[in-house]
Amino acid sequence: MSLTKVTFVINTFGRSEEVIGPSIDSILNQSQESQIYLIDQNHNPLNILPINGQLKVVRIDTTSLSKARNYALSLNEADWIIFLDDDAVLDDCYLENFNQLISQKPNLDIIAGTIFCLEDRQKLYSQRHSSEGAINFFHQTKKVMGGNFAIRSKTFKELSGFDENFGAGSQWFAGEDTDLSWKAFFNHKNMMLSHDLKVFHPSPAKISLEKACMYGAGKGALVKKWLKQGHYHAIYELFEMISVPLIKAILSRQPTFHFKSLLARLKGLRDYK
Repeated sequence: MSLTKVTFVINTFGRSEEVIGPSIDSILNQSQESQIYLIDQNHNPLNILPINGQLKVVRIDTTSLSKARNYALSLNEADWIIFLDDDAVLDDCYLENFNQLISQKPNLDIIAGTIFCLEDRQKLYSQRHSSEGAINFFHQTKKVMGGNFAIRSKTFKELSGFDENFGAGSQWFAGEDTDLSWKAFFNHKNMMLSHDLKVFHPSPAKISLEKACMYGAGKGALVKKWLKQGHYHAIYELFEMISVPLIKAILSRQPTFHFKSLLARLKGLRDYK
């Protein structure tokens, strides 16, 4: 089985070398050597040095996650790009499993890996990843999560990368990974979720009301973007983004939190131009 040229892209902002180190080490310790680009967005440069040409540190003066990850559009040496969160670590057999998978399924364009909790490696980070297999339907596209997914380099360029209006540090705080998967879906790219491509990420923290509203506004804006383009599959997401917080508000002991989240989603829907 021939090995595919793989480049990892990790963007980082506001984290220490101690947090980022295990993520880098988990790539360096794979059985296959791969290129790593660490996109340093911090105001004060990190004290992380290149490693034998395998690890390259790139300074980008932006807080935008999407702008940082779009550095991958300039890369030409890899067949595949794998995006990884800076506080997550790869399973020991990640690249071995990756090569076996693309050997078996050579027509794939995007592979969503599965994210587990670092503290309990049997626990899923998100229920989106509960079932693996082909991503053939619109409602499955949110299985592609930015903390662990692989995309062919040529596909990433064909799709023009991430929409820089979305994602942390951008105008709309969320939705950059879903937006990319929707672009792939509407351009008939072959996608799947694999349970063999495991990443371990710290368990999701309980988010503040402020952050919930920022995420909500991004979700609303994303739906508006695609409805404006005439992709009425997004009506499914519109229904979900309104009904879920509404039901939670009715059933929850903290209705204010969910009502405000709903209002933020509707505001994003209204304000996206």
